[in-house]
Amino acid sequence: MPLGKRYEVYFPLEYNPEATDDRQEIEGVKFEQTYEELLHEFDGVTVMPPSENHALSGFWRNETGQVFEDKIITAVVYATDINRADLFFREFRENCKTTFQQEEILIISTIVEILE
Repeated sequence: MPLGKRYEVYFPLEYNPEATDDRQEIEGVKFEQTYEELLHEFDGVTVMPPSENHALSGFWRNETGQVFEDKIITAVVYATDINRADLFFREFRENCKTTFQQEEILIISTIVEILE
């Protein structure tokens, strides 16, 4: 059975807070374009949860110790060409940081065995 990787990309639904703590919702078209890019590159993408109404909650602490909560959607992709996928996701993360105006975009990869 072939080995591959599962990649999980965590997308916040809101831009980082401004000095006023005002958080603006990220436009849906940015997510649609990003999912299309993943679909084009890997022939499949799974989005969890499936809608903004059912987003996950994530928490992070900034450099001053203030805690923020993010509503998150996760995109999951499977790849068997691990080296190519790793290279893709390194560049993809940097592009997403710009597109979604984030200090960081979390991407996790896990080695998986793909059943045939």
